[in-house]
Order: sequence, then structure tokens, then C-alpha cells
Amino acid sequence: MCPASHAAAQSDDAPSPDMVLMASPIAAGRTTTPSQPPSFLTSDDNRCLANGEVHRVAPQPVHSPSFSTMPGGGPRGKKRKSPRVSLGIFRSPLSRMMLSSISRTSFTPSPRATHGTSHRARCNIDLNAEPEDVNTEMEELNVEMEEANTELEELNAEMEEANTELEELNAELEEENDVIGGAPPTQTLLPELTFRSAPDNRHVLEVLAVPEAPALRRIHVATTDDAPESVAAWLPLAARRLSGGLVYHNMVEGHEEKEQGAIALPCFGNATGIDLNLGFAAVALPSIGTFTGLTELCLERVRFQGTCELGDIVSSPRCPCLRKLHIRHSRGVARLTVHSESLLQMVLFRLNGLRQLNINAPVLNKLVLHCCFIPNQPQPIANISAPQLLSLIWMDAYDPSYVHLGNMGQLKRLVSSVIMVYGNHHSGCNREVLWFLQHFQVIHNLNVVLCYPQAQSTCPSGCICDQPTNWNIEKLSLNSLQEVEITGLKGAGNEVAFLERLFNWARVLKKLRITFDYSVSKSKAKELCQRLSSISRPEMLMEFGVSLFR
Repeated sequence: MCPASHAAAQSDDAPSPDMVLMASPIAAGRTTTPSQPPSFLTSDDNRCLANGEVHRVAPQPVHSPSFSTMPGGGPRGKKRKSPRVSLGIFRSPLSRMMLSSISRTSFTPSPRATHGTSHRARCNIDLNAEPEDVNTEMEELNVEMEEANTELEELNAEMEEANTELEELNAELEEENDVIGGAPPTQTLLPELTFRSAPDNRHVLEVLAVPEAPALRRIHVATTDDAPESVAAWLPLAARRLSGGLVYHNMVEGHEEKEQGAIALPCFGNATGIDLNLGFAAVALPSIGTFTGLTELCLERVRFQGTCELGDIVSSPRCPCLRKLHIRHSRGVARLTVHSESLLQMVLFRLNGLRQLNINAPVLNKLVLHCCFIPNQPQPIANISAPQLLSLIWMDAYDPSYVHLGNMGQLKRLVSSVIMVYGNHHSGCNREVLWFLQHFQVIHNLNVVLCYPQAQSTCPSGCICDQPTNWNIEKLSLNSLQEVEITGLKGAGNEVAFLERLFNWARVLKKLRITFDYSVSKSKAKELCQRLSSISRPEMLMEFGVSLFR
């Protein structure tokens, strides 16, 4: 058995930094407490705490990190053969830590993230202990290390999240500081852009021309007497930036049409709503492109020019999602053909010059046509197919020979043109209203406007006053009429007589709304209310009011 001093004497001929620590069988096998204090065995920068007698031997492969016992020591003892006992205590990465450059004899794992508490693990490797005990202690230490590492990873993840939130908050604060510091209005995070009463569109153009700017959900511009070329400059930029609604109103005094160039309307592929009031400026519609997301289109005071027709734009191939279409006070549309699978509401108000109207809308439920066909001109042609129509307001020319309304079996509300009460010079208009009403067999809600011309001293020849007076004994069947609204009632004897006959004709009438003329006094209105209530059925609901306007 070589003493420990022999190993120290042979330390000058160490073969390599990779070495295995060898303990004698006597030191490895005894169970008593060692009499000598623990000492460090070193190899270059590697240290290990050991107890008992230790010898340096030839290097072993790195893949077998174990303590071995063999009688004898030093390089000359490598030819001796004796049993070797392996103590497998360096099965984990801890073996590398035990051989690393440390200055203490204890190991302290990372603190656990448990409300500021920490646990410290200390391990002294006793080479004289039983191998099983050493292995058990090392396994427990490895478990604690794994738990500590897991908690440390969780804490690092929380810190990363906190850092990310802090960076976002700093970015928001920087943007706010830029705005407060007088930065220009061309910020990159503008959800809406509004210019009210703008003297010109220079600022609108500057804002929309910002490079790499995000999409806008709304653009609202209101100007006065704006030039068409100014609008045409920023509309293409708005078409690229917009992903929502566009409102542009150009207030122009008077109704004079100025000879100016036409505004080229670009294709708004991502817009959901477009509302343009151009002050009768000329517009050229885009011949290519699809308004993919457009659901509402309102064009007012527009003069249509160019080769592209309005019907081609608003039909399903180029507006697949269009639900509402309003055209008001516009000119230049002689023919309008709409084929839409999505259109729900269509309003044509004073579309001057319209001669032909074709509508094929399977889901259309509201149609308004008001003063669009040219009066005293060749008969207009209209073909309308709207089987799901619920409300029809037709205040325009009507001739059953040229106007075909198709099947409207779902119709609930009907509004016709004005009926002139006196005078034969308006008999043509009255005749058209009667033709229009006769087209419908069942009407749930009928709105008829009676117009009283100014009083004349003498009736013209063929006046309706000369017609037979037996109208009050005629029998009419209004078995489906449920609601009636009368506006401008003056309380004359013939008006009250008509209401009495109406109560007999409409046996299922549920609601009657009467608005008295502004000339009717409060006392007379009260008297008429009491009289009409006395002749009506108890289950009928009656509403009365007085008009405030002439």
C-alpha cells in the first residue's frame, strides 16, 4: 500500500488533464470517520473534494466517470491486476460541476420563485460512505436541481413577457410624446381621417400620401366648391388606404352644371361603404376592378359620363356584397340594368333622363322609384323581378303596357303617386295611379296622397264635381286592409262621409292614423276625434295629430 505522500511525490509526471481519482481498497471500504481533514485533489484547474488516501493513476476514457479502487498506485502499478469497484455517483451533469473550478465545498442551486424564499442544498462527497448511500444522495440532489431549474425557466419566461409588455408600453408612450410635441398629423396609426369644411384637398393629399401607412377604416371629407381635379388627385390614394367607409360631400351653391373635367372614380376594392355628393360634377366610372367588400353605395348630385354604365358597376359580378343602393338627384343614366344576388334596398330619386329600368334582385325587399322617368316622352320601359319585395314606393309614371312588375306576392306596404282631387287636367295622373293599384290583389298597408288644388271660382268643363254622386252607396271589398294613414284632413262633410264608408268596406281594419291640416283648430280637431271614435269599431286603434306645416 503506497502512502498518500507517494502520490504527491509522483505528481510531476501527470500524463494528461483527463484523469480518474483512485482510492485504495482500505480507504474505500472503511466505515469509520476519517482522522484527517478533507483535502482537494487537483488536475490543472479541476478540483474534487475527497476523504482518505488518494492515488493518481493513468487516465481513463471520459465516457466512464467513476471512482475505482485498485491496490497500488502511480504509473508503475498499471500492470497489477486486481478487482475494481465502481462507485457510480457521477451519472449526472453534476460530475462535471464537481470537477470544475470552484472555491467552496458546497453547491447552492438557484433560488426558487416561491414568494422570495430560497432553498440551499449542500453536499459533501464522502468517499468512505457506502456507494448506495452516495448514489441516493446524489439522486436527491439531482431532483432538487431539476426542480430549481424548472422554476428558474418559468421565472425567466415571466420576465420575458414583462419585458415585452414594457417595450410595447414604451412604444405607445413615444407615439403620444410625438403627438404632444407637435408632430404632423401623418401618424401611422390613424383609424379615421376627417376633414370638415376644408378649403382645399392639399392636406388630404398629404396625409394619404404617407408611405407605409396603415389602412383607414373611415375617411370623411367635406369641402365647398371644390375643383374636380383636386378630388381626382387624392381619390386613388384613398382607394388604396381605405378598408371601411368613404364620405365625401362637396357643397355647391345653386344647380348650375360647370363645364369641367370628369372625376375618374377608382375601384375601391376594400371599401365597405361609399357616400359621394359631388355637387353635379361629372364622374367617369371604372371599367375594371371589383368592389369586393362594398355593401352600401350612395351617389348624389352626380353627372355620369364615360363608357362604363352604372348598372355594370352595381351588379353582382363587380359588387358581390352590395346590399343598399341609393342614387339621388343625378343625371346621365338613360338605361339602368341591375342583376344582383345580394341587393336588399334600392332607392332611385329624381334620376332625371331614365328611359329603361331592368331589375333582377331575388332578395330585394325595398324599392323606391320617385320622379325618374321623363314626363311627356315615349313610354318608359321597366321590367322588375323581385319576388321577396316587402315595400314598394312607386311615385312615377306607370303604364301596364310598358311596366312589368312581376310576381310580388310578399308585398306588405304600397305607396302610390299623388291623386288630384279636383280638375280633369290631372286625370291622366289619376288614371295611372288607378292602373297601378289594380295590379295588386292583396295590400296590407296602402298609402295614398290626395292633393287638393287651390280653390277656383268656377269648375272647368268635365270637372269631377259633375260626376254621379252615388259613390257613397257603392260597395267595395277591402277584406285585407289593416292599416290606413290620412294626412291633411280638414273635416269637411265629404271627408267624414268617406271615412264612414271606409269603416264598412274594411272590416278587418286595425289601425287608423289621422293628421289634421294645420288650419284645423284645436276645438274642431277634438270634435272630429269624438265623432270618428263614435262610428269606429271598439277594437280599432285610432291616432290623431295636427300638422305644423302648411
